[in-house]
Amino acid sequence: MRATTSLVVGVAALAAPLLGQTIEQNRFGMWDRTSEFSSRGALGPGGGQVSQKHPWGVVGGLLSTQESFDVGVTGTLPSGYPDYANTKFYATKLRMPSQQGIRAWTVTHNLNTSSNAPVTLPQDGTGFHHCWRLPSGASWPTDGLSVHMSPGPWTLLYAWKCANMQHAEMQRYETGRLNVYNYEELAWSDTPSAGPVYQPLAWELEVGTPQAVLEGGAANATFNCPGVGNPNRGYASLDPDFVDYFQRLGRYDDYTWFVEAGASHAWGLAVLFHSRVLGTPFAIPGVRGTFLLDVTDPLFAVTHVILLGATGSGSFTLNLGPPTSSARRLVAGLPTWASQAVVFSPKPAPPSLELTNVFTMRVRTLDQLQFKSGFAAKGSPLTILRKTGDRTLYIRNDGHGTALVQQYAGQTLLPGASAVFDRAAVRIPLSPGATRVVVSSTSTVSNRWGSGIRILYAMNY
Repeated sequence: MRATTSLVVGVAALAAPLLGQTIEQNRFGMWDRTSEFSSRGALGPGGGQVSQKHPWGVVGGLLSTQESFDVGVTGTLPSGYPDYANTKFYATKLRMPSQQGIRAWTVTHNLNTSSNAPVTLPQDGTGFHHCWRLPSGASWPTDGLSVHMSPGPWTLLYAWKCANMQHAEMQRYETGRLNVYNYEELAWSDTPSAGPVYQPLAWELEVGTPQAVLEGGAANATFNCPGVGNPNRGYASLDPDFVDYFQRLGRYDDYTWFVEAGASHAWGLAVLFHSRVLGTPFAIPGVRGTFLLDVTDPLFAVTHVILLGATGSGSFTLNLGPPTSSARRLVAGLPTWASQAVVFSPKPAPPSLELTNVFTMRVRTLDQLQFKSGFAAKGSPLTILRKTGDRTLYIRNDGHGTALVQQYAGQTLLPGASAVFDRAAVRIPLSPGATRVVVSSTSTVSNRWGSGIRILYAMNY
């Protein structure tokens, strides 16, 4: 790269290992589709990796998927940190065009020939990190490679409302107090001396896969940037605000689900299913993929049909009505909402069916009514007492890492431990003899809430 070139944008496409054929790139991202700044995270002038985390509760069921830089995928360590030491790079020694001055490019790498290394996404329930490895940039910020991003938390009340087209990721305020809001903590970067640290931003690193994908978006014409920024398909889609939690901003989101299935599903349709928790995974005869929702959940009775157009894409928006509507209040009272779609293709004959990934949003993070919160970290488990009459335990894992749930009768460990994956919620039947439930984790991540992972739970929900 010429010495005067300083800023480079990257949007990398990752494909599943279907070698020797053209692969549809159904794209999946964790950013709001607007670009404000470019950054190297905590790397500074040093070399290393930056990554965008795709948590299990959002991508569960997804199959697989001149200065040189490398692009790869890695999993999550038991500690909850990115496993940068074992990143599997599927594209290496890539170079930007040789041009002078500040330049920005969109970079797409297609794994569609046998000369490319196949990529398999981690299937251990921790999600995955999409990584860029940047070379050192001794002259940064005057010169060097960087990655475009959208800023995360805002510092001024209205700084993120599209002023000068600067649009942050719209985290939701909590507890009714200014500057107390959700950190998603899904953007990471390495540091030369301290290891991985999360960044208050969203990297523009996008994943492509031949599988049909499902994404969510917080729809709000007042608070989102016009055009590409609405609905917000970044962090606001993971933590929407349906009832103006801060009670001063007048923010009342609706919600949009997007299905992208590629040209092979042109003029098909998708049936969208929902539940408040994830269920036991199972296969549906004749349908490609794994179904992850809880068919016994009351929300499963709600379905929506999405018509797909010529590109195999379509969307559905749930309009909840005015601020005082009963539907808006009802939805806002849910702690979690998970969705998954069955996609129908009218060709080839006979018609084909496949499942998308699951997409989970945290409707509410505050402790409310019967919901309580706690922390589970390495060496510091969370104990939940069971009372007579408690039949089930709702438990949500806010990350980072996997939570192990074990039931005890006194000091006796009962069989049937359960795992709750990153950014997902489940409902666990309680043994009649259980007196307490212990939630443990190997996570040592220090995050906004404390060390380890934050757990939201309730009995009989």
